[in-house]
Amino acid sequence: MIELNENWKLSWSGLGYDASMAWRMALKEEGWLDCSLPCDIHVPLIENKVIEEPTVGLNFFDSEWTEKKAWWFKKVFDLDPDTMGEYVSLVIENIDCHGDIFLNGVHLGHHANAYYPFEKDVKNEIKEKDNELIIRVTAGLERVTEAEYEGVSKNIGMLLGYRRGDARRIAVRKPHYGFGWDWCPRIPTCGIGSIAIKTYSAATIKEVCVRTEAIAANNNEARLALEIVLYHPNPLQTADLDVEIEILDGRKVVYSEKKNLLLCSGLNYLNTQLIIADAKLWWPHGFGQPHRYAIKVKGLHASTVLCEYEARFGIRKVELDVSKINDRERAFGLVVNGRKIFCKGGNWVPPDSMYLRAPNSSYRQLIEEAVEANLNVLRVWGGGLYERELFYELCDEKGIMVWQDLMFACALYPDRDERFKLEVSAELDYQTRRLRNHPSLVLWCGNNENQMVYDLFFEDHKHWEFAGGRIFNAIAPEIVHRNCPDIPYWNGSPYGGEHPNGTQAGDSHEWFISAFAERFEDKITPEVYDALNAKFVSEFGHVGPCKPSSVKRYLATDTIELNSEAFKMHSNAVTYNEPGYGLIGEAIEKHYRKMEGISAEDYLLFGGLWQGLMLEYALDTMRSKPHCDGAIFWMYNDCWGEVGWTIIDYYLERKISFPFVRRAFDPRRLVIRKEENAAVVYGINETEEDLSLEAEFGYASYDGKVRLTTNKPVVIKKHSRSPVLRFALDASLDPVQGCWFVKPSENEVNTAILRLNEFSKREIGQARLSVSNFERIGQSEIAFDVQTDRYAHAVHFGLADGWKVSDEYFDLLPLQSKRIVVQGVPQEVNEQTIRATSVYFG
Repeated sequence: MIELNENWKLSWSGLGYDASMAWRMALKEEGWLDCSLPCDIHVPLIENKVIEEPTVGLNFFDSEWTEKKAWWFKKVFDLDPDTMGEYVSLVIENIDCHGDIFLNGVHLGHHANAYYPFEKDVKNEIKEKDNELIIRVTAGLERVTEAEYEGVSKNIGMLLGYRRGDARRIAVRKPHYGFGWDWCPRIPTCGIGSIAIKTYSAATIKEVCVRTEAIAANNNEARLALEIVLYHPNPLQTADLDVEIEILDGRKVVYSEKKNLLLCSGLNYLNTQLIIADAKLWWPHGFGQPHRYAIKVKGLHASTVLCEYEARFGIRKVELDVSKINDRERAFGLVVNGRKIFCKGGNWVPPDSMYLRAPNSSYRQLIEEAVEANLNVLRVWGGGLYERELFYELCDEKGIMVWQDLMFACALYPDRDERFKLEVSAELDYQTRRLRNHPSLVLWCGNNENQMVYDLFFEDHKHWEFAGGRIFNAIAPEIVHRNCPDIPYWNGSPYGGEHPNGTQAGDSHEWFISAFAERFEDKITPEVYDALNAKFVSEFGHVGPCKPSSVKRYLATDTIELNSEAFKMHSNAVTYNEPGYGLIGEAIEKHYRKMEGISAEDYLLFGGLWQGLMLEYALDTMRSKPHCDGAIFWMYNDCWGEVGWTIIDYYLERKISFPFVRRAFDPRRLVIRKEENAAVVYGINETEEDLSLEAEFGYASYDGKVRLTTNKPVVIKKHSRSPVLRFALDASLDPVQGCWFVKPSENEVNTAILRLNEFSKREIGQARLSVSNFERIGQSEIAFDVQTDRYAHAVHFGLADGWKVSDEYFDLLPLQSKRIVVQGVPQEVNEQTIRATSVYFG
């Protein structure tokens, strides 16, 4: 493989300069910008100050012209004749979105899909010196005719204000979020991925597929199915080939086999079964080790290695449980290695509006933070992209399951168009083959909200076809079954039952119970989730702001003005589509303080606390429901800086809501709810051991002067979610002056505090917080205790960006203390550096 990613040139022209003008661009000497691949065209434009960074301020408006141009990439290169094989092909990882490729003046073809590579035999076109490769790329909308979206345009979601959204997106195979959504701007991507010359003279290994067929009940033996796809390039002759197969656990060979094959011209398939004794299984995060093996395959002739392949895989079985609960309802849950897994997750979107420029370091940090937040699943949302290989490798390594949407979102699609169906089929065939060896991939899903869009907006179904149904109901399941039958397929999200977004079966998107509820009060009241009856929630969410340093960064200002146009544009559409102070402002008024005269810092603080409150309460509720098997909030990460749905912002800083979600997803958790005149405590224990603790429960006044409690031993069985304690609520005790709670003796399990009113109605008073028992652990980690004399709400420390704190924005009961660990701390930090503060009322 000869990489061609360095020393490229980029220029642009009007769209009238079509592919026939490639010869003119080859002669052009001036007006070229230097670049390297992968390359989104915005990046060299930014570097050369042609445009300003589109994700800052209002700059994205000034870069809209880029989607109305043709972009020309050019590279001149030599090839060492010693590296050349008899067979030579050009491989372009991805082209976004319409590309014409020329090598030494020869038009190699047109490519119109960002989701699978362009590959072409170039043996006749390639030469040793002065090869010229020219690629013309456009954003793709210029090729879409009105006929392609006529009749369905009113049901193409996210045709919003702020110049976001475009009905033509349904006809182009590229990340649709680039045209704008409620949570991101219009920055349509355009560019090309990595490029290489692939050369070989004899047989080559094209693919290796490893599937787990069966795991013995005691897990000491696993049966694997192995398929090796080889290509013999000689069109007229057979060839003799020895194939060596090794499975390794670390450096230890646990299986080896050698087979002799007679290769025929073209494709050859070697299928075999093998047994791994004492198998170590791949488990999701929190349920065991995500163990992986390595597979090595070599093709030899007369002891000479002609081709080889190496990859990692995991031994695991995954099933989708849709069994009956009763005559009306069915379960919806993932079963891994025979164990039902409650899915604790977030929805994943591309980590940059210009996804090709996102560094690998961002992926590493985001997956690390998902582990820190106790997530065990990420749903790759259908308006983004099939992610780069590193994403899935990191999920494999960390035990993060992947729910993989196909790239269709919030629209009907032109599936009567044969060309469109062929593109989609090629895309799905490639992606299912590419990703099938990743043990983290546990579900293929047909789309995001397309069935729901049809059900909601086409009331007279007899007169409107479900455009796209041929893809989700026929093409996709057939391809998934053919290429990766061990991974379940689900037709869409939400989907299941009589209505696509019902709660009798399948998964649901719980937007209308709260965030988009008809009654405004329900949008900002967490208790509405108590009525939830969903079997699996794959989307729900609440918006919240970033920390001040991030806001200043994306606004490019030291002064945050809440009423500025830039602040509005960097706020989710739902925050300003409400009366009064907007959604967050009204939430702040309800739960915390009056909006009149509020500072920007307080807006960001209280808005963040409200987002955290809503997410934590909802996630706790979902985990305590006996027939709910998943809670995936919208959304985990962001592609630009904004007041939005995420818990990690664009700059990879944790938002205030982050620790709320992390606590809600604790493997051992107590959840307390009022039911009639009693408090019911639910115990959640995902670990391998029963949890025994001494629980103090009852009432305490906020000032600490009254504490009416009882102690009782509580056992929470392993792998369980069920009520473990119930106690009466004395109506004579004032919920304005104090609270009911259950406090476990086990310090690693958080206290559960019963919510009976808004924080603004509680007379909490100002707590005196102190820091003690300071300890430095190694070079960059510290620990300390924080204590309080009275009830303290939202205890936080105002730590610097990049410091990772074990918990923050938590509540403490009177005289309670908590051990805090902080990572990434400079050496000069000491006990006097740490300042604890809380939020108080009255």
